[in-house]
Amino acid sequence: MLAALPQYSAVEVSLPTPAYSVSPLSSEVSIKGEILTGSPSSAHFRYLTKHMDIDLGPRIWGSPYPCYGLNGRVEGSIRFSGMPRHVKRVSVTLMARLATSAPQRGTKGKYVSTLMSRTMPVYVPFKKGTTSWENDHHFSIPIPSEINIHDAVSELPPSFSSWDPYLGVGCDLAYFLKVCMLCKRNGISTHESRVIPIMYFPKSQPPQVATPKGVSHSGDASLLPESPELQENVLKMDAVLPRWPSSVKPDSEITAQFSETISISLPRTTFASGELIPFTIKMCSGQPSLSHILCQGTRVTLLKRITIFPSSGKACQTAVTNLTTGYFTTQEAKDGSYVLTGNVTAGKAGKEASWSIPDTVGTEYILRVSVDAPKHLAGHIPNFRHEKVVKLTSDPCGTIERELSATGGVPTPALGLQSPIPR
Repeated sequence: MLAALPQYSAVEVSLPTPAYSVSPLSSEVSIKGEILTGSPSSAHFRYLTKHMDIDLGPRIWGSPYPCYGLNGRVEGSIRFSGMPRHVKRVSVTLMARLATSAPQRGTKGKYVSTLMSRTMPVYVPFKKGTTSWENDHHFSIPIPSEINIHDAVSELPPSFSSWDPYLGVGCDLAYFLKVCMLCKRNGISTHESRVIPIMYFPKSQPPQVATPKGVSHSGDASLLPESPELQENVLKMDAVLPRWPSSVKPDSEITAQFSETISISLPRTTFASGELIPFTIKMCSGQPSLSHILCQGTRVTLLKRITIFPSSGKACQTAVTNLTTGYFTTQEAKDGSYVLTGNVTAGKAGKEASWSIPDTVGTEYILRVSVDAPKHLAGHIPNFRHEKVVKLTSDPCGTIERELSATGGVPTPALGLQSPIPR
């Protein structure tokens, strides 16, 4: 005979949540675990070949690859194994490679070029000053801040990768460290090498702001020009030109009249990412009702555009992305004219930066002003468009100097520029 099963009842027990803090209490001990060498989460960047153990130092930036900033140095050490009898030379090479792809008739349209290459010997037997085979061999290669390409000096660009599946246009700007051991036996040369991907993210900042004489800015440095030479541009207005529908052919007098209707001004043309870009739009139509109508259709946006130049020299633009949309803070009517003031955010702080290699590839930012006439007035009032290139930097002015002082001279990479790693 089977015994009856015991009955159970749910009992709710409420336990208090333990308190947590970043710093350990006096009764607690903080333990740092040692991670095994060679694992993906190793405390150091270490790479192995048959006869070489390469150490590129600790993972201090939280990046999956060794990461370096402006004026940084690729430093590390190599420990050899085996016998040095047939080794003729061991060297390390820092290189930057640019690969672009764009559809071209009759060809795949993929081009690869080396932007920069720096080589230094690490071990040369019988050479004076060479460290003995058994010891660690240290190396330090400075990353140049500038390169010479197409007979022009350009700032060394950051690691970058972009692909537009619709246009079939792509770009991959990658940095590598190649460690090579040259051996020679019975007249036959062999190479044992390891190519290590690294990341380069240089920080940038706007030039030092100078205060114009006799100008009161109430502590707002964003309204000041970049240098005394640019002070005259503070009040300079760029015309926002009219665009008529293709079916409309206005005479030259009407075109000239509308060409002076709308203008925009900026206090400067270089801003830190995440900063507010102040703008002023002036509408001088001479007719208050027309100015009011144009104000209703005014939009200001900040665009990001990546341009790739294939070897043929023809520019291919990847998809233009809309970073942010501006907003208006004031609207003032006076003598038939309207003055709009507002701001547009320069993307996300630390995640945007202008850079360019002339006639090759580049990332630029464009402030676009659009004024659209109402549909029922199409053909009578034109639309207006204007695009102005502005330069964005990864950080505000003074950031690089402060961080160098805080880190003892170790450049901090602009980690916000790295692309998300696909999963």
